[in-house]
Amino acid sequence: MELVKLIDNQPMTTSLKVAEVFGKEHDDLLRKIQKLSEDVKDVRKNAEMFISGVYRDNYDREQPMYEITRDGFTLLAMGFTGKKALQFKLKYIAAFNKMERMLNEIGSLAPIVYNLRDSHSYEALDKFCDDLIYHICKRSVFLIENAECYSDKKKILKASNRIIKKIPCLIKQ
Repeated sequence: MELVKLIDNQPMTTSLKVAEVFGKEHDDLLRKIQKLSEDVKDVRKNAEMFISGVYRDNYDREQPMYEITRDGFTLLAMGFTGKKALQFKLKYIAAFNKMERMLNEIGSLAPIVYNLRDSHSYEALDKFCDDLIYHICKRSVFLIENAECYSDKKKILKASNRIIKKIPCLIKQ
C-alpha cells in the first residue's frame, strides 16, 4: 500500500488514500479538508498544505480530491482518534520519513559533482568514482529496504539488484 508518493519532488499523500486507510467517507474528508484549508489560510498565508485536484472515478467522471503535504496530513490526522487511527498515523509518519531520507540521499550527490567540476586531476576523478559507486550502492540498498513505498515494487527491486550486481565490474575498470 503506497501511503506517500513523490509529487513535484515533495513527499505527499492524497485525500483518497487517507479516506481509504482511515476508513472515512471521501466526501466527508473533502469537507473537513476544505474547512481546515480555509482556517489555515486565515492563520498562515501561503500555506499550501492541501492542493486541490481531480481524479477519474470508475465511470470516468472527474471527481474532486486533494494532494496533502506532510504538514497537511499532520493537521488533518490530529482529529482522528482511536487505536486504529494511531496505528495508521504512525505508518504515515514512517512513510513520510522514508521518502524524505530518499530525497536527502539524492541531494547528497550534488557536492560530489561540483567538486569534480573544479578539479581536473586524476586523484579528483578517482575520488569522484569512489564516491559515486558508494552513493549508488547506498541508494540501491535504500531502495531495496524501502521498496514498499513505491507503486511498482518489483521494478524497483529488479533495478536495484541489477545495479548492485554491476558494481564489481565498475570497480575492476
